[in-house]
Amino acid sequence: MSYVKGKPLCPEEKKLLVSVKQYFDRNRLEFGSSEPAAEMTADALGVGLATVNRVMASYRKDPDSINAPAQMRGRPSYSVDTSHQEAIRAYIRKANLEGHHITLESIRSFLQEKSPGESCHVSTLARALDRWGFEFGQGTRTQHLKEKDYIVVARQHYLRKMRRNRISGKGLIRPEVYLDESYINKNHSNDFVWYSSEDGPWIQKPTGKGERLIIMNAITQDGWIPEAVHAVTSVTLGRSRTFDTPVGLFSFTRVPQRKLLSGVRRVSSEGGGVFFLAIPLKALADYVYVHRCDWDSAAPVEESLRVEDESLAELTGELFDEVQSAYQPGRVSRFLAGLRKDLNL
Repeated sequence: MSYVKGKPLCPEEKKLLVSVKQYFDRNRLEFGSSEPAAEMTADALGVGLATVNRVMASYRKDPDSINAPAQMRGRPSYSVDTSHQEAIRAYIRKANLEGHHITLESIRSFLQEKSPGESCHVSTLARALDRWGFEFGQGTRTQHLKEKDYIVVARQHYLRKMRRNRISGKGLIRPEVYLDESYINKNHSNDFVWYSSEDGPWIQKPTGKGERLIIMNAITQDGWIPEAVHAVTSVTLGRSRTFDTPVGLFSFTRVPQRKLLSGVRRVSSEGGGVFFLAIPLKALADYVYVHRCDWDSAAPVEESLRVEDESLAELTGELFDEVQSAYQPGRVSRFLAGLRKDLNL
């Protein structure tokens, strides 16, 4: 028998060893040998006496043990195979570019969808990511609005106008009012994400998810302006009117419609009241009409009104057909067509 020292015996070699040992047990006296059968087996097969005793002990305890495959020695293989490394890298890179929050649970779910037969604990997955060069740290968001060229140009024009409104040593020609806007996210997002050390921590992740509240203040050279006008703005098919009541200021602006209640839903309140509420796309269209906005794409909606991409993704072609049918050809129709084109609907 060809035997390599240090290499575990395969099932066939174990069966041979047991057969030889049993043969010497039966015929040792006929050979006239005083040596134990275990030593004779070791000499005949060229293996160690300890190996013979270990195999025979396992065989007497469990005869089926000789059929078990040999156990591999050395460092065990990793639970998460390295073949998943590139797939996980592409998944994390895509999620960061799209602004999705990445956790160990989401990565493990991705692996289970990719290889249903494999599973691992999140701690094991975290060690594998560390071994592959991934890091869990605070991401750096890109400031797209500040980097755009037209914003830089608009800022230069603004500063020139501000300087022209000043007389050296005399002050301002016309009063200046500065507006201060503070944005508060209703639900803040976690700044810590998984990212590849090669790509860096740059992500397209928004600062929050859901509603965004705006606090606006006005200030002049004399200090803050305490007065504020709180109004509820609505649209109507009749003539424009404003009602100043003890409850508040209610403003109704006329918006001509080709179809009655297109893009409007009947809503019931918790108190039992019923009112009509425009869907978000209809509200955008009315905003463009009332403020005479010459928009023809999705860019002003995201930058000026700060509408989130998730909200625009909820729009459908059926909603566009319903709202577009309510307006005459003109500014609003051009805006809806451009927005629909950018959303590929």
